[in-house]
Amino acid sequence: MDIWDDQHTMAILNGGHILVECNLQENTKIKKRTLQYQWDHEKLMFKELWVLRPDERKQLILNPHEEIGHFGEGCTLAEVNKQYLWHNRIEDVKSVVYTYK
Repeated sequence: MDIWDDQHTMAILNGGHILVECNLQENTKIKKRTLQYQWDHEKLMFKELWVLRPDERKQLILNPHEEIGHFGEGCTLAEVNKQYLWHNRIEDVKSVVYTYK
């Protein structure tokens, strides 16, 4: 699940609480996930990687794809992976690169 779609984790990261009662296993999963992410100057980070909002991803993929000369999804993904992380980024890169061949 994309972190931006995880309402419970995002609520905790934004200083709130779990929105509804969850079972122990779900609570443990949520708490563990919140420890992996942090805010840095209004950017959501996973370790040292920026976790982009879904509406920012397409343009971010297009920028390195065009800058490196349309060398395909492998090179574009390598550039994206240097600074960014999000759920399904491999599929997103493939889709964008395929669309803009």
